[in-house]
Amino acid sequence: MSVAFLNDTTVTNFINDTEIFDDCIRESFKKLDTDNDGFLNVNEIRVGFRGQPLEFELMDPMDDLSEVVCHKFHVEKNGGIDEKKFKSVIRDILLAMAQGIGNFPLQVALQQDSFLMKAVEHEKAKEQK
Repeated sequence: MSVAFLNDTTVTNFINDTEIFDDCIRESFKKLDTDNDGFLNVNEIRVGFRGQPLEFELMDPMDDLSEVVCHKFHVEKNGGIDEKKFKSVIRDILLAMAQGIGNFPLQVALQQDSFLMKAVEHEKAKEQK
């Protein structure tokens, strides 16, 4: 865990840098797709929401969130969600979080490989250029 400051701009700039954001999505999708079939099934989504650093620890209960995602994308009917749909889900969740954070700097403890930490690191890299 690391403590960092971020605001809505930190998150939206990260999402809008499509090359960096797409790389992070691809990396996370590969970690979650444990059977390497190119789709996230219900079990992989549930495990991912509990075990991967997706910054959802503030949301409770995790099973309800994974069920919402599974229902929205008809995971059981379609056999899973692909990387494109996964990107859409993560993007929507991160944008909602950015909206909730607002423009005021917020100090938070973040997991090292989380999307929000990657957004902070992205912002720091841009500042150093």
